[in-house]
Amino acid sequence: DGALTIAIGDATGHGMRAGTLVTATKSLFGAFAREPELISTMTRAGAALARMNLRALTMALTIVRIKDGQAHIAAAGMPPVLIHRGRTGLVESFLVPGMPLGARTPFPYAQSITAFGPGDTLLLMSDGLPERLDPNDDMLGYERTVDLFREAAHRDVEDLLDSLVSEAGLFAKGRAPEDDVTLVVIRNTTAA
Repeated sequence: DGALTIAIGDATGHGMRAGTLVTATKSLFGAFAREPELISTMTRAGAALARMNLRALTMALTIVRIKDGQAHIAAAGMPPVLIHRGRTGLVESFLVPGMPLGARTPFPYAQSITAFGPGDTLLLMSDGLPERLDPNDDMLGYERTVDLFREAAHRDVEDLLDSLVSEAGLFAKGRAPEDDVTLVVIRNTTAA
């Protein structure tokens, strides 16, 4: 239908059980990606994962659907989606509350809808970037992540990604990441 649907997730735990959760979530995303409502996708996927009874394993997930100049955002326990506005240079943060998928208690998922116009750049991320630690156990933080995104948003997408990872590495002063750092950047390149 001309929509672009993107998902980014982060499983709890490690090893084979976490891998099973990721595989199941990918399958569910494939099965439900064409659902007209993101809330329905989240609800159905969460219920399916809960039925798998993987105990304490859950899947944090953000789904963004871009169509007709709008971004529809639904989340289940993930960091906010950031959008750099090409016209104003401002960064807007969209935190959509939601329990990670697979939690035993059903959750009333919600979505946020915003314009995604020409020159706008969207950043999806796992918590590994803003929660990156330096040798003193200080966290990079979400506010500094927003600043880094704002400063690099004018660059082409690959340079933008490289800049975010590089700046987080400089902040960490040689301390290895303790969590995955997953980033997805989407830019609207349509003419105004």
